Amino acid sequence: MNEEIFPTKLHRILSSPEYDSIVAWKPHGRAWHVVGRKQFAAEVLPRHFDHRNLQSFNRSMNGWGFKRLCGEGPDRGAYLHELFLRGLPELTSAMVRLRNLGKRLPK
Repeated sequence: MNEEIFPTKLHRILSSPEYDSIVAWKPHGRAWHVVGRKQFAAEVLPRHFDHRNLQSFNRSMNGWGFKRLCGEGPDRGAYLHELFLRGLPELTSAMVRLRNLGKRLPK
């Protein structure tokens, strides 16, 4: 069985009109945001990621190199990755999971 990698699965979810009121692309298509956090945790996570834990989802986002936009403006709180763009799901195959350097033992 060939299971989808995390970014490919997420792109498919964002491209589905079924979830427009829960998770959506920003108008420019370079970033996306969770519209309804409670609904996302209750409906999307268990159906597609086998859990309801937003913290675990956020760790996965970080592990795949997504950045959360923290500045001022309409994109505040949205997620961004240079290879994660609306209408270009094939780019997700070039994404790689980052190595976890934070758990190394001190020298």
